[in-house]
Amino acid sequence: MQYFIAVLAVIFVAEAGVMYLLPFLLPADVDASVEALCDAAILTIISAPLLRQLLIRPMRMVATNEATKYATIVEMARDAILTINDSGLIVSANEATTAMLGDETKLSLIIRQPIGQILLHHHSDPMEALRTAAGTKRARIEADIVNNAGAMVPVEVTVSKISLRGYLYFTLIVRDITERKRAESLLADANRKLIDTAHMAGKAEVATSVLHNVGNVLTSINVLASTVHEKVAGSRCSGLAKAVGLIREYKDNLAEFLTSDQRGRQLPSYLEKLSDTLASEQRELLGDLISLNNNVQHANQIVAAQQSHARVQSFAEQTDLSELLESAVTVIMASCQRHSVKVIHDIDQAPEILIDRHKLIQIVVNLLTNAKDAVAELPVADRRIDLRAFPISSELVQIEVQDSGVGIEKSQLTKIFSQGFTTKKNGHGFGLHYCSLAASELGGSLTVESDGPGTGSTFTLTLPLRCTALVVSR
Repeated sequence: MQYFIAVLAVIFVAEAGVMYLLPFLLPADVDASVEALCDAAILTIISAPLLRQLLIRPMRMVATNEATKYATIVEMARDAILTINDSGLIVSANEATTAMLGDETKLSLIIRQPIGQILLHHHSDPMEALRTAAGTKRARIEADIVNNAGAMVPVEVTVSKISLRGYLYFTLIVRDITERKRAESLLADANRKLIDTAHMAGKAEVATSVLHNVGNVLTSINVLASTVHEKVAGSRCSGLAKAVGLIREYKDNLAEFLTSDQRGRQLPSYLEKLSDTLASEQRELLGDLISLNNNVQHANQIVAAQQSHARVQSFAEQTDLSELLESAVTVIMASCQRHSVKVIHDIDQAPEILIDRHKLIQIVVNLLTNAKDAVAELPVADRRIDLRAFPISSELVQIEVQDSGVGIEKSQLTKIFSQGFTTKKNGHGFGLHYCSLAASELGGSLTVESDGPGTGSTFTLTLPLRCTALVVSR
């Protein structure tokens, strides 16, 4: 707009000057056409130098400066910038191209060479790959460039298509992404290590629970073993040995001993009482041994229940949900019995579900363990956990773990699933965080409700009946 105004101003001034001077230069009776021709000629003579000096020269200088600036930018760019024609021949390239290929490369050797010699050599038709990339929204492709040493340098190529004088050209901005690829590789390694660490932490969480439960059973086993030892050590069997010794001593005149001797007359009554005592001891010992055996079997069941779910599956499997929940209850039952915690479960309506058993068993065990800890300080009569499972639609099932324990403050409800957050004195804040992540991985969700301290809490696990997400084998 400024140049347009300047042109109009120059023409206006020139025309005004011509109109002023023309009467003095031409006779009064000159023909109008001659006057117009002279007007145009004088106007051209006057305005041409002015336009050249005031407009064309400054515009040419601006164009030259802009061209120099952009040429400098292209030459100083760290990325290789190439222009190729529609036939795939390199038309121009900047110095960064030679640096990318190797310091000994000469720019003159690159010009007029096919682009496939240095870039996109794996493609049977490099130009087709460039045309396809130019037609996409991102207009970028990743490839390898071959340097003079024969090494493959990973690059990112930005492709743009331009048309000049009826000919089609492609401009390629080639960026070395070696460092980015290395950083991505390091990040991927770090992520894998983080996943492995989280996986091992999850295993440790379950292992800790199992060991704790087995420890509770072993405590009962130790108590029963000590009781059996004390009863055997205090057995009345020694009295039987004394009675047998008397019979052996008077075996030659046993009848006279049993009728005439005071000790002999008391011996039958003593043996009768001793028999009743030993029979009672036997019944007590048998009861203790049965309890001991039951506890040993229970410890085996805890370990077996965990082992049956410890195998990482490569895919989801059809599972009887009620059976799985029974297994979860079995895992924590010893600890619940020790703390006099009742586990009431309503799982008859639990349907079959296609799920990763390994993850689901860990979630339920964690929730039951937390519920047991929440009610441990209550009066014995109030220590209760309710486990429920039922379908809520044709596609979803809901598992609820409700306790009558200490409850959760409203301000903590939004933090309860965060890693490292715990309300327990000896907690580490990983269990519920793992449960939340595992529920998401199974395509479901885990939520919690509580009206505040002392009102208990309800954890609700919602899962799809068919979880088809694959699980990575380890």
